[in-house]
Amino acid sequence: MQQRFRKLVCWFTAMGLLFSLAACGGGGGGTTAETSTLSGSVEFPAVTGKVMALTQTDTTVDIFVYDLKGNQVKKVNPTYNDATPTRIYAYSVSGLTPGVAYVIKAKKGLQIIKKLIEKEKVVVGQVSDMKVDTVSTTAVAIAEQKLKVALGLTAAFTLGNALPAGVTETAMSTKITEVRPAFLEQSISTFLQSNGRVDPAKVIDAATAQMANVFMIVVKAVESNVEPTAFVQGSGTSSLAVEQYTVSAGVVTAPTAPVNVSSTEAATASSTAATNYTAPTSVDATPFVTAAKAFLAEQKISEAANSFQKALAIDPANKDAIFGASMTRVILLVEKTEVKDIITKLGGVAPTANQLMDKSSPVGNPFQNFTSLGGGSISPFKTVANVPANSTKATAQAVFTLYQGLKAKLPQPKAGKTTAKTLASVPATAPTISELQAVVDNAIVPELKAVLALLKKVEAAGYTFTVTGSMQGNVSGQSVVIGTAEVYALEALVDGALALLNVTTSYNLDVKDYDANGVRNDYDKVKFDPLATLTHADFLTLKTTDGGTKMAAALQYLRDAVAAAKLGYADAKTRTAPTSGQWVIDLSTWIATDHTNFTDALTKIEGALAGVYTVTLGNGKSLTFNATKFFTTPLTKANLPKLGYDVAPDAALSIKYDTLAAGERSYVNYLNQTVWYPINSEIVPTSDLPDYTLNGILPGNTSANNVAEFNGILPVRSGALLTGAQADRYDGFTTDGTDIFAVAYDNNSGSTVIKKITTAGVVSTYATQSQADYTYVNGLVWFNSKLYALNWSGSLAPLVISGSTFTVNTAQAIQLTLGQNENFLPYATSNGTTLYYTVGGWGISGNYTKVYSLVGTTKTLLFTYDDGTYFLGYSNGNLFHNSDKRNASTGELLANYIGRDASAIVGGYFYDINDGKIIQYAGTPQNGTAKVLARFF
Repeated sequence: MQQRFRKLVCWFTAMGLLFSLAACGGGGGGTTAETSTLSGSVEFPAVTGKVMALTQTDTTVDIFVYDLKGNQVKKVNPTYNDATPTRIYAYSVSGLTPGVAYVIKAKKGLQIIKKLIEKEKVVVGQVSDMKVDTVSTTAVAIAEQKLKVALGLTAAFTLGNALPAGVTETAMSTKITEVRPAFLEQSISTFLQSNGRVDPAKVIDAATAQMANVFMIVVKAVESNVEPTAFVQGSGTSSLAVEQYTVSAGVVTAPTAPVNVSSTEAATASSTAATNYTAPTSVDATPFVTAAKAFLAEQKISEAANSFQKALAIDPANKDAIFGASMTRVILLVEKTEVKDIITKLGGVAPTANQLMDKSSPVGNPFQNFTSLGGGSISPFKTVANVPANSTKATAQAVFTLYQGLKAKLPQPKAGKTTAKTLASVPATAPTISELQAVVDNAIVPELKAVLALLKKVEAAGYTFTVTGSMQGNVSGQSVVIGTAEVYALEALVDGALALLNVTTSYNLDVKDYDANGVRNDYDKVKFDPLATLTHADFLTLKTTDGGTKMAAALQYLRDAVAAAKLGYADAKTRTAPTSGQWVIDLSTWIATDHTNFTDALTKIEGALAGVYTVTLGNGKSLTFNATKFFTTPLTKANLPKLGYDVAPDAALSIKYDTLAAGERSYVNYLNQTVWYPINSEIVPTSDLPDYTLNGILPGNTSANNVAEFNGILPVRSGALLTGAQADRYDGFTTDGTDIFAVAYDNNSGSTVIKKITTAGVVSTYATQSQADYTYVNGLVWFNSKLYALNWSGSLAPLVISGSTFTVNTAQAIQLTLGQNENFLPYATSNGTTLYYTVGGWGISGNYTKVYSLVGTTKTLLFTYDDGTYFLGYSNGNLFHNSDKRNASTGELLANYIGRDASAIVGGYFYDINDGKIIQYAGTPQNGTAKVLARFF
C-alpha cells in the first residue's frame, strides 16, 4: 500500500484500534427489571465441547426448571452448533422470580444431569454461566445428603420433587444457602483436569478422595443412562463399574481398576463426602482472596482462579474476587479443552496458561511484561509527547499506548516456550477454519462475555486492585494499581475484541483444494495454490446463517468500547496518585496537547461509528466516510479487485522449497559455495476496484473526484522470470523507451555492471565498468540520448561506452545544487531533454523530498513531498512519483494509485524488476497506458 493511501487508512486504523489491540472480548444482555434470566451451558459426559453455541434448537434435549416444591416452572429446549464434531448445548430461561431457589434438570434421552441454584444467585436481570454438568450433578447429590442431616430427615429425598413431609420451602431454601452449592461445585472442580476427569495428582486427602468417588459414580451413572442422584441416594437396583479411591488410616490409595459399586454403596460414599464437606459459615471471602493473590505472586494462575471462584461462591459481591476472577478467566482461556484440542490438531503441543503465546492463543498475547524492561516501570505514555502535536499519528499513538500499557500491567503467567506453527507445518489432519471459528463462538466468546459481566460489577469509583511486581513476573518490578479508569479501559478491550471476533467468524473462510476427489480441506496442497481458495465462490462470503447478525453486533460492541473508553478517561484525568504504587493509566505527565489528541481520537472514532462522518486529512483535504457500512453492508469479494499470480507457481519447485515458488536462483556465498533459493510467486490484483465507494464506506467516491486520495488500483498485466545474464541485485533503473537499464555489481571484482533488460525479461550485460575507473555509480538516467550516471554527491555524468566496458566522463558532469541539510538521492528520469530529479533531507516533522526539473541550467522546483522517494518515472507528459501521478511541467498532483512497485516505465506501462522476475503493471486502472485524459488520467 502506497504513501498517499496510508493517510486514508490511518483513520480506519484509529477507528479500529479499540478492537485491533484487544486481547479479550465481551458483551452482555439484559432482561426486564422484575424478573431473572438464567443462562449457561449443558454438558453431558460424552460432550467434549464445554460452552455455548447459538445456531439451532434441539428438541431432543429438554431443560426443566423446578422450584423447591417440585413445581415445573419452565421448560425450554437448548440450542446447538453443528460446526463442531460434537453437538454443544446452551440454554436460556427467562421470566423467573428473583430471590427464589431453583433446580435445573437437563434430560437427553435417558441421561439426566442437574444443578441446584440457591436463592441468592437468582438476581434481577441476567445470570450467566450457570453450567449444568456432572460437577453440578455431583454437588446436588452431596447437597441432598447434607440437607437430609441438616433438616433431621430419616428418608432420602430428591430436590426438584415434592418437599419432604414437614419441611417448608423457606426452611429448605435457608438450609440450601448454608450448604452453598456453588462453593461445593468449586470444591469439586479443584481436583479435575481440563478434560473433566479426576486428576490423581490433586486427590491428596480423604475428603477429596471421597468427593472424587462420588463424582466418578455420578459420571458413570449418567453415561449408563442411570438417574445419578437417585442412584447415590440408594434407590438404584443395579451396580456400576467405577474406579474408586480407598482411604485407610488417612492414607489415600489410587484405583487400579474399576470396581462394582451398588446403589447402597454409592449412598454411603455420598453420605461420607457430605459429612466431610464443610461449607463456609460466613460471607467473608477474605481468606480465599488472600490465597488467590498469593498464587498470583507465584504466577500460579490456575490455582489463583480456583481461589477467586471459591471467594465468589461465598461472597458474590466481593470486588477483589470479581476482578480477580475476570483476569484469571482471560488468562486461562487457552487451558480450555476446546482450545487445546484445536491447537493439537494444528500440529502444536497445546500450551498451558503458563505458555500463552501469540500464535497459539486465539486471543493473542496480551500479557507482555513491560515493567521488567530496564529494571523498572515504563510509563505507557512516554512516547506520546514525542509525536508532533495535533497529528493523526499523535491521536493513534495515544490510543495505542493507553491500552497496550494497561494490558502489559496485568498479572502474568510463567513464561513458556512458544508453540507457534506456520502454515507449512500444518498437518493434513488440521481442523478447518469453520472448526476454528466454532471454537471462537463456543469457547472464547461466551467466556469473555462472562468476563465483561464481572468487570461491570466493579465499575464503581473507589475500587482498586494492586498488581505487584511478582504478579507481573518481575519480583523487583514496581507495583501498579488498577482502579475505575483501568476497569473501564479493560471493558473497552473486552468489547473491542468481541467486535473483532464477530467479524472474523462472520465469513466463510475455509481453505479449499480442488482435485479429482472434489473439495477438500488440505492445507498442504492449498499453500501451493492459494489462489484456488481465494477465487472460489464460497470463500470470503458472508455466512447466511448469522454473518449479518454478527457484523451488526460487532458495530455495537465497538460503540460500547468507545463509551467505556470515554468513561475511563474521564476518571483517569481527574484522580490523584494512589497511596502506594502508581496507576496503570497515569496521565499526570500529560500536557494539554496530549489530552487534546486523545479526546480528539475518541471523538473521531465515536463519530465514525455513528454514520456518515467527515475528517480533515493531513493535507487539509476533507474525507467523508461511513464506517458503519462495513458492518451493515459487509464487504465481500464482489467489492474487491480480481486476483492472479504475478508469475505462475511451479508445483515441483514449490514442494522443493516448501513455499509458493515460480522459479529458483543461485548465488555464490563467501565460502565460494553455490546457494539456491526460490523465486516467489505472489498473488496480485489483476483489476481495479469494482466499486470505489467500497460498498458505501466511501460515499460518493469515484476515481475522478479523488475524495479518498486514491484513483484506483493499477492491475498487473503479466509477469515473467528473468533469463540470461542475471545479477543478484539491481539498482538505479532507467529506460531508453524500449529496454530497461540497471546498475548491478560483480561480487568477485567489485566493479559496477550495467545490465540491459528487455520487457520480456531477457537480461544481458550492457557494459562493465573499467578497472581504471573508480567512480561510484548509484543510479542511471537516459538523458540527451545517452546513459548518465548519478551519485550521492549530486553529479550527473555521461557514460562512455567502449566495447564491453564503460567509464564515467566526470569532466562533463552536471552538478546539481543541494541546499543545506539536503542529500542527493539517486532518483532521476528524463523525457529526453528535460531532467527530473529528487533531493531529500530532514525537516522538523520528518524526512521530505523535493523534486526539480532541469532544462539546460534552469532549475525549477516542481513540488515538495513529505516523505522519501522510492520511484520516479516519466511518461506522456507526466511524472510518476511513488504512487502519485503529476503534471511534468507544473508538478500538480493528478492522481494517486495503489498497488505499484515500479522500477521503470516503458511504453506507458510500469515494470517492476525484483526477486528474479519482471512484472508489468498497467498505466491506468483501466488496464491502459500511463497518460493524461483531461484532468484525470
